Amino acid sequence: ERSRLELVPASMKNPLLVPQTESVSMEIGPHGFREYNLPLVQGVEVMGNLFLEGTGEPLKAGGLTVVFEDLATGKRNETTTFHDGSFYFLSLIPGDYHVSVEDAPGGSELRVSPDSFEQDIPALGSDRGPVELRVSVEVGSPVGK
Repeated sequence: ERSRLELVPASMKNPLLVPQTESVSMEIGPHGFREYNLPLVQGVEVMGNLFLEGTGEPLKAGGLTVVFEDLATGKRNETTTFHDGSFYFLSLIPGDYHVSVEDAPGGSELRVSPDSFEQDIPALGSDRGPVELRVSVEVGSPVGK
């Protein structure tokens, strides 16, 4: 019988260590056990602010969804902006990401710059601090209008 092994990242002592895969399926016999070394990678904190394209003024909008989509796997990592337009994501694993902003008020189209970034692999145990992003947002007309 196959069992599914899944590690809950919140149970880790170091919140920056995250499983490289979301889950593993393996066979375990009745009344048996099996050792499995689940590969972990060190993620990084990503924080930033939204700014209006052109003027450079802060976009003070809470509740917008900032999406980091892994270009290799398609996995979406989401966080929500705070009232001042800032955002924070804990433990983003290394990779190339497409960045987008969703849930614009009034259904307006949002275009971001830069729309991608690469997160390299930090050395285990390094304390290089968070990655800071400055994301410019161009607010278009409401979608469909």
